[in-house]
Amino acid sequence: MNRIKDQIIRKFKEGSLLIKLIYINLAFFVVVRLIMAFISIGGGYPDVILNWLALPANYDRLISRPWTIFTYMFLHYNFFHLLFNLIALYWLGQIFMSYLGEKRLLSIYLLGGLSGAAAYFISYNIFDGLEILNSEAIVLGASGAVFSIMVAIAFIAPRHKVYLPFISMIDLKWIVIFFLGLDLLSLPGGNTGGHIAHLG
Repeated sequence: MNRIKDQIIRKFKEGSLLIKLIYINLAFFVVVRLIMAFISIGGGYPDVILNWLALPANYDRLISRPWTIFTYMFLHYNFFHLLFNLIALYWLGQIFMSYLGEKRLLSIYLLGGLSGAAAYFISYNIFDGLEILNSEAIVLGASGAVFSIMVAIAFIAPRHKVYLPFISMIDLKWIVIFFLGLDLLSLPGGNTGGHIAHLG
């Protein structure tokens, strides 16, 4: 067990900033899941930890939990949510670093997450259709931060070729346009907060 722990620590220390971001997201997921398991065993409500770390739309709840503007972008609801975001982060992060270098990756990740948080919070407090939901609404996940990395690459290198199975090579800008359109069209459906965070 100590050997595995030592290998994880060594890979974290020696890894690129991209690898560190992936490890932080993984560690966050494991720790939160363990806490949820202990709460559940103790007869409590396990999702309470999500409510303490996810970004609330309600102003009073946000003021009492200001850390959530950062923790929400490392928090994932389930394994598949985490897996999808980490695969996208790894793939897009590699492309990003080839154009803009490793140092800018963290800034774009954090700024993308913060702008997603701002768009989410403002939308849920100014639009009547969302305002009625803001007392209980929360958002979580790295997808807004990951989306910002993809958009940054598309601005710097819109013609960067990406291979997609069954489609062949395609410019990255078309993938970004597709996902932007998908988020816009999905706003009236489920996960409105998530789609707003992506657009932010």
